[in-house]
Amino acid sequence: MSIRKRLFNRGDVSEDDKPQVSESQIKGNVFLKAVVREVISNPIDYFSRNVIDDEGNEVSDVTVEDVETTAVRGNQDVSKKFANSEAVSFVVQNSISATLVKDFKNTGSNPSAYLCMPFFPQHLSLPVKPGEYVWVYRAADGVYYWLCRISTVRQVDDVNFTHLPRSGVVEKNHKKTEDQSLFYNFSPVHGFAGAPGKLFDNIAKNSIAYREEFTGEVVPRMVKDCSDLLIQGSNNAHILLGKEKFEDASTTVAPEEMTPHESSDVNENRKPLSPAIDICVLRKARELFDLKNNIASDKSSVIAETFEGEAHSGEGSGLSAAAGRGTSARAGLRYFELEKARESLKDTVAEEIFTQEFIDSDIYNCIARIYMTNASTIDDLLFIPDIEGENSSSPQDVLGLGNYGAMVALGANTRIVGTETVKIQNIVGSSGIQFTPTGDVIIHGNREGGAKIVLESGGDIRIVPGDAGIVKIGAKETNEDLMFVPVGAKPDPLSLIDDSGSVGEIEQIMTTAGGLLVSDSDPNAPPGSPQYATKVKLY
Repeated sequence: MSIRKRLFNRGDVSEDDKPQVSESQIKGNVFLKAVVREVISNPIDYFSRNVIDDEGNEVSDVTVEDVETTAVRGNQDVSKKFANSEAVSFVVQNSISATLVKDFKNTGSNPSAYLCMPFFPQHLSLPVKPGEYVWVYRAADGVYYWLCRISTVRQVDDVNFTHLPRSGVVEKNHKKTEDQSLFYNFSPVHGFAGAPGKLFDNIAKNSIAYREEFTGEVVPRMVKDCSDLLIQGSNNAHILLGKEKFEDASTTVAPEEMTPHESSDVNENRKPLSPAIDICVLRKARELFDLKNNIASDKSSVIAETFEGEAHSGEGSGLSAAAGRGTSARAGLRYFELEKARESLKDTVAEEIFTQEFIDSDIYNCIARIYMTNASTIDDLLFIPDIEGENSSSPQDVLGLGNYGAMVALGANTRIVGTETVKIQNIVGSSGIQFTPTGDVIIHGNREGGAKIVLESGGDIRIVPGDAGIVKIGAKETNEDLMFVPVGAKPDPLSLIDDSGSVGEIEQIMTTAGGLLVSDSDPNAPPGSPQYATKVKLY
């Protein structure tokens, strides 16, 4: 028995090795293999559409539900497509129509499809595309449920689209061919139970879900640690619940601190108290944009590649894509997919396999990411330096608990939107930024005597120092107070400036309007001693 059969025929009726049985002979609960003919994402929309006759023409005023529920009789141009049409009025979102693999031998080249409800409730709606193979569960009461797409060999399995019949091609030709394109066809051959030659072409051409919903594209593979929970969509978006993955070793809590063993016995790969959640879209963006440029520059190519160090200042790790092959009926629906079978080529060496495809080592290699972690080096990972001369240090763990918790929102165009108010608050420093419902923007330092800047909705700007503070314009460092003079004063190192802002007798400064910048009209000021600003000083 082939590897494919050992791996994927368990719990199913074998296509080649076992006698075929009819539907009536299947008793009780059983798992079966099936090919997805259609994905009914929205049953109300799907069943209310006009039916398509056997010639591919739309029949006006006759809906799919009309035909399947026998509301329309005597029309020879249309026929029922579902073996269990009684379910049409009741199937839920994310149901499918699927043809059982065994029926290709039992009932001819174009057997009926079964409407299959999703096995899991709507809380967990798994992706599936027309043309993929799925596990179908037939309950004892005759109701059909689909569980999930069938997994297959790594040279074929793809979160974007998996064409299961290719597994036979890979097994038969592994390390025996130099023809890379051999592994990227959409043929039903190589022992897959007598499926007609144009089955997948017709599915792609006639399926509403394939034509209107599916986007075929290159999606790099990724791996997870054994303890992680990974949720992936079909178009390069994922959620990973695991531990810190961008640091090589723990920088928060040493492994030996969380074990009774001697340090020499500690697994250095452990990262205690370092959970992480990674929400990411378009991982390996550098490599994918390189592929896009290569494909756009040569439309005749069926293989597109980008290699390590070729672009992005040498930071790209390399990736490869292949154009899927099919018959003329599928010509307008072809797309580049991830090239996965390179290692099956006869003369492939290990160095030619893009191993970096599977792992994340650069937090920036995506187009957008929300990342939560307890990494103390988060600023280093993001290449965010401290601001010279300012108290803007990296995570400090003020309470000494090993708490460096960080949340990063990363993207070329990051937005934070509040429909009424937005507040950004630093708890330890009691500082923050607030956006009020009236349109004011308030930037404030520590509430206990700190300064604030208010951008008023009416157009005014208020710069308000604390009770003991002044407005310093041009300051480089906060400890250079002696280098400041009040606004309006003529710099004179010999002048004495007291706390009231009074200076010695120096030359008055005339304005372009013909008046004095300051005056000595203050009755409390010493004669000849003009008054300058007490809260605003120039460096």
